[in-house]
Amino acid sequence: MEEEDTEKKPTPEESLKGVTWLISIMVIVTLLAFAVFIYLQNAEPKEETSFTYNYFKFQKVDGIWYTEAQEGQNLFQIAMRYSPKEVEDVKVIGNIPELRDRWGFFFITFDPTAQSFRDVTMANAEISTKLVQHFAIGLSPGCTKPAQACEDMGAPIVSCANSTIPVIFLNQEPGPLVEIRGNCAIIQGENDDIVRAADRFMYGMYRIMG
Repeated sequence: MEEEDTEKKPTPEESLKGVTWLISIMVIVTLLAFAVFIYLQNAEPKEETSFTYNYFKFQKVDGIWYTEAQEGQNLFQIAMRYSPKEVEDVKVIGNIPELRDRWGFFFITFDPTAQSFRDVTMANAEISTKLVQHFAIGLSPGCTKPAQACEDMGAPIVSCANSTIPVIFLNQEPGPLVEIRGNCAIIQGENDDIVRAADRFMYGMYRIMG
């Protein structure tokens, strides 16, 4: 005599309950995965690499911000270390474009006794190359104090006290600040701030910022 099958089969109610539990677990796993995705998106925001500022389109490539501007009939490309958004906090005193329209030549001067010249050199590069290439403005080096290095390169002693001489003074003092004082443009800041101030000055020269 064959042994009767004593295995109990689940009732329809029990089968439905099992399916419901499976669906619930799948929903919970999906929600957790979605929550982790949202958290990671918020924890690591994507760096902004392009935007439009005062009708100028900016694009960041290899750490440098690029845009185009027009001077007369000439269209040229501008490369800046900092974007306009990154220098909006730089305080500006005076009218930058007015200084540009008034002079076609500047002494660019600095304190030769300062301890660090790295950021001053970078600020100088941000200003000098663009003034010469894009505006045909002549530049000559100067020093605010006597120093052997200044004598070696034939740089005269020039400061904002020389009221009749157009001067750009790279000042390593707390800032950041751009101040137009008579014929003198003071580009001021410590460490990277002096480079940001230099870029803010140039955005004013290009009339990208006021």
